[in-house]
Amino acid sequence: MARKRLLEKLKIVKHSLRNDLVWFFVPWLISMLVILVLCGTHGDGLTRIWQDLWELVTHPKNFVAFPLQRTLGLSLFVCGLSIMLVGQTTLWNNYSGFVVIKKDHQLVTHGIYRYTRNPIYLGAIIGFTGLPTYAASVYGLLAILPQIAVFVVRIKMEEELLSEHFGAEYELYRENTRRLIPFFY
Repeated sequence: MARKRLLEKLKIVKHSLRNDLVWFFVPWLISMLVILVLCGTHGDGLTRIWQDLWELVTHPKNFVAFPLQRTLGLSLFVCGLSIMLVGQTTLWNNYSGFVVIKKDHQLVTHGIYRYTRNPIYLGAIIGFTGLPTYAASVYGLLAILPQIAVFVVRIKMEEELLSEHFGAEYELYRENTRRLIPFFY
């Protein structure tokens, strides 16, 4: 009964919370921890990432002194976070960290969602790829592959829920917009 009241309070009308926890959050958290550990044990580590980013913002002339892999890693990290932020902002009230349909939920097909149905996951993959690149960790880069698989599972869960809720409108959107990578996949 308490769970039902909580869902009503959060204006959630459909959800996949149990599957979301089991098939996304737990595997994603484990894969993220593995990536972070590998970046520290088989790479240069991530302890300076925020200092290096701040250094480049405040002293752009020092850009040429940065190692190429750190510059590339920081660029991927910032680019990925930016894409995620644009995706979340575009969804605005429809955004949730869980796979849910809220009361008065609308299908968002404008902005960045014209090019990809899942810009937040695309941004996450790009951003998280930047971490082992920054740390120069080949093992960390390899550990991104299971994480991509976890995102694909989550995308399928979301698409099933959206298709069930929006029907033909979502199917039309699906036919005209790529799943993850604009113009490609």
